[in-house]
Amino acid sequence: MHFMEATEPSARRARAEGPWQWRQRWSNLLFLHWRVSAGALRPLVPACLDLDIWDGAPWVSLVGFNLDVRHRVLPSFGLTSNIIELNLRTYVSHIGVPGIYFLSIHASKRLVVALAKWQAPLPYVHAHMDYIQDGSWHFRCRKGRARLDVKFAARGKSVPAVPGSISEWLLERYLLYATGRHGGLLRTVADHPTWRFRDVELDIRENTIATAAGLELGEAPDEAHFAPGVEALLSPFYVVSPGANSDGGQGLRPSPLAPG
Repeated sequence: MHFMEATEPSARRARAEGPWQWRQRWSNLLFLHWRVSAGALRPLVPACLDLDIWDGAPWVSLVGFNLDVRHRVLPSFGLTSNIIELNLRTYVSHIGVPGIYFLSIHASKRLVVALAKWQAPLPYVHAHMDYIQDGSWHFRCRKGRARLDVKFAARGKSVPAVPGSISEWLLERYLLYATGRHGGLLRTVADHPTWRFRDVELDIRENTIATAAGLELGEAPDEAHFAPGVEALLSPFYVVSPGANSDGGQGLRPSPLAPG
């Protein structure tokens, strides 16, 4: 079993090598973070990726937010705006280069899910979702046994993460890893400003998202953040390590929906 200890901030920062393909706006982000068992998490992550470790354990996070997307040469339109998304992610490295890996992604628009699954090897599924603000925030996601129902309030001022803190380690990630259709390892860069976040008061009424993915989480998260949002520029996916049946990346399409 392979692990990667906490990495330096400079190693986590990444820039796209070529022109960006998609511009995304991530708004009203709720981050819920849990320590998990390495033995339970390891089978859910490709063997070519090391589990990143903080305080002796790997971590997973639920991230719920509003999403708007625009292609580099096209204007924004209704299909790619006002999307609600919830992803379950974990923290990994490949040959010492840290990033994130998605265990599941739920989105509120069926056509967006179809487009995302057609263009990228990411685990998108459609779900019934609501995200409303009425004094406090209320986020709900429902897809079979996978459910999240949480009310919360953001407190305090928006601040950046303290260097060397768990918040920096969890939030300041700019690479996304995925497995290709032919078994290879792919990577994309999400270039965006440093996160600024607020503290959160939580009332989690139901949470079976990770259970449906094969993990058990504690009743309350070990860490939580709320971020007003950032604008991100995403590069196309590119091949890091071809699979045995890979075409070398030929015909690989960039993903319009790869939040980090």
